[in-house]
Amino acid sequence: MYTEIAAILALLAFSLYDIKTRELPEKHVYAALAIMLILRVAEYRLYGLDVLFPLWVYIVLDGVILAATATVAILGFFGWGDVAVLLLITMASPVAEGNCIIMPPALMVLVYYVLANVAIMVANLVVNVTRNMHELRRLPLRYRLIYALIARPVNVQRLLDKPGWWYPLSLCGNYTVKFNIYLDPDDIVEEVRKAIRKGCTSQSDTVWVTYGIPGVPLFTASYMLTLLVGDKPLLSMLGIRLDSILAG
Repeated sequence: MYTEIAAILALLAFSLYDIKTRELPEKHVYAALAIMLILRVAEYRLYGLDVLFPLWVYIVLDGVILAATATVAILGFFGWGDVAVLLLITMASPVAEGNCIIMPPALMVLVYYVLANVAIMVANLVVNVTRNMHELRRLPLRYRLIYALIARPVNVQRLLDKPGWWYPLSLCGNYTVKFNIYLDPDDIVEEVRKAIRKGCTSQSDTVWVTYGIPGVPLFTASYMLTLLVGDKPLLSMLGIRLDSILAG
C-alpha cells in the first residue's frame, strides 16, 4: 500500500504540472519511476505476492498495454508524458490485487480513462447541439459528428486573445481531427496569425477548436478509482461471478 500512496502523491504533483504547462519535468519523472520500482520490489519481498494467475501473465499483459499506449503516442494521439504516467502506475500496481480480482490495474486505469473521455465528449455534444447547432450545420457532413463530440466554434479574435489550450481544427477551411499536442498557447496564436497573413481567414471568422485535455489528471483519477473499486464493475458487466472465481 505504501507504493500506491507514493504513486498517488507523484501523480497529483504531475497533474499540477500537466494542467499548467502540458509538460512533465523529465528528471522528476525518472526519479518517481525509480522510487516506484524500489518500493514495489521492497514490498513484495517483505509481504510476498498473492495473485490469481501466474506472474508472467501480468507481465505480458502489462507489456502489451504499455506497447499499445506507446504506439498511440507515436501516432500523435497521446503525449509521451501520458505513457510515462501509465508506466509509473504499472510499476506501482503491476498485478491484480486488492480490489482488482482479475484484470491488471493498468488495464482498468485505461478503461476508466476512456470512460471519462467519453463522458467529456458527450457533455461537449450536448453543448454543441443546444448552443451551436447553426454552426454544426455549416460543417461538411463527414465532420459534423466528430466535431460535435470533440470541438467547439470560436471567434478567431477571441482565440487570438485567449488561446489557452484550444487547438484550431478548421483554419483556412482545411478541416482535420488531428492537431499537434506539443503546441503551447503562443504557438497556437502564431499559427492563427499565419492564416490571417495568408488571407485565408480573418479575425471576424469562426473557427472550430478542440481543447487539449490534460491527460495526467484523468489518469490520476482513474488510478484512484481503480484502487477503490477495482475491476468489479467490469466483471459484473461481463457476467463474471466473483464468488466462483475466488472459490476456484
